[in-house]
Amino acid sequence: MDVEHLIALLTEVDPQNELPRRAKIPLEDPLHDRLRIVLDAIASTSNKPVQHACENIIDFFQTGINNKTLEHTRELISDLKALGDDFTEYRQNVEQETQIKSQESELSRADSPEIDESKFPSHLRQKVHDFRAKVFLFTLPKIHQRLHKRYKPTRSSRGFTFVNLTNELDVDSNDSAKILWDASRIINWMLYNLPKNSKLFPDDKTHLLVKGLRRLAGLVRRLFQMETWLSDFAKIPSKIRRFPLEEFLKKLSSISNNTDTLLKYAYSPRLYQKYIINTNIEVARLGNGQREIQLPSHDQWPFIAEKILVAQGATSLLSDISKDIQKIPGFRLQTSFPGNIVQGKIHCECKLVLHLIETSCLGLLALPYIGVSKLSCLACWEFLSSLCKIDHIFYVKGSHSKAYFPWKFPDVEMDNARIRQEERDQVLNSFYSSLAGTYKRRLEAEERLRKMSDSTVGSDEGINSDEDSSLDEFDMPRNP
Repeated sequence: MDVEHLIALLTEVDPQNELPRRAKIPLEDPLHDRLRIVLDAIASTSNKPVQHACENIIDFFQTGINNKTLEHTRELISDLKALGDDFTEYRQNVEQETQIKSQESELSRADSPEIDESKFPSHLRQKVHDFRAKVFLFTLPKIHQRLHKRYKPTRSSRGFTFVNLTNELDVDSNDSAKILWDASRIINWMLYNLPKNSKLFPDDKTHLLVKGLRRLAGLVRRLFQMETWLSDFAKIPSKIRRFPLEEFLKKLSSISNNTDTLLKYAYSPRLYQKYIINTNIEVARLGNGQREIQLPSHDQWPFIAEKILVAQGATSLLSDISKDIQKIPGFRLQTSFPGNIVQGKIHCECKLVLHLIETSCLGLLALPYIGVSKLSCLACWEFLSSLCKIDHIFYVKGSHSKAYFPWKFPDVEMDNARIRQEERDQVLNSFYSSLAGTYKRRLEAEERLRKMSDSTVGSDEGINSDEDSSLDEFDMPRNP
């Protein structure tokens, strides 16, 4: 039973139209439930998973990070503490004592208080601006990657494709078109001005970076809160409707939204007192070295796939799929991995969970949630689900259902966590069985699509921002 080879085969099979998997997370304590949102926000702004460890100590464990990321995360936590102090002083100056007490007694059952930055004194507005600027500059590589990710239908980037498509909009036709046009002005400016490396970004444009990302997040929020946005799209050119609009815009606005979440965390009197003032917050780094994964010879991949499918009761499926040489199991893998050994790491979520299981033996009880910067891969999701079956329960926010390889099974880490052998066998069997079932279903879906194609050949909520301010500063030529 070589689960790593199964995961490799899964990378050759597209998930088709599978929806992202979302976990139902039963955290009964409202503060814990809100803390998991904060964990995801910190992960997003530092690009690595993090974890809350126990009631009066918060450890943010990060795997495989460099010194720059470690330093950034520590500074981010320090800045949040300082802002929490500043927000407390601000409230004490402007609120009645009775209002504060009433607010604190209700906050465990209510949302975080809204932040109206326009009422802040100038020095506090500047500190909030500087916090955003630090986060946005650190995440410039991620923003750049999202802007310039290749969009195959146009053989261009998603950012340039979006801008060019919005050139065809009738801006006065509906509210959705107007919002998309405004968003494209900001995105077009980013395409011209945002480098991969924050060191190359000029200081005198930092205020535009902050304003642009905040304004873009506000526009995206407005668009998808509109009840009519889907119907408005019926009036928009079909080329724009085919573009992955929602995914593209939400990813670009997520960093600003997550930064707002962190500011609310510092601004909330209840969370500030419980998780900043009375808590020791530390950032730790877990090592995560490469380990070897032995690969079969090129002609062995079909036999491995056949063994999986026979066990799943789908004996004839392989012969159907193999009618197309490019669909023969292992065809793509032998191009991507020509050798017989590949180096693989334990994925972060699995590494962290097993570390927390190991430390639970020392009496450190962890919040059963791993904060992540993006949805987890299919293998990590299924591994955590298999751990739940032996009562080691940890959640992530969801999975995008894609498989990635190399993916190393954490056998050594399970041993270090002192999980009993029979439980380890149970986890492995459950994990393998779930992935094998997914492999069979996806191959079946591909075969159905192939047969259909053959038979039809020839047929055809955030922090208030300056939403009303001018966007003229962002105007650039629109034909790059």
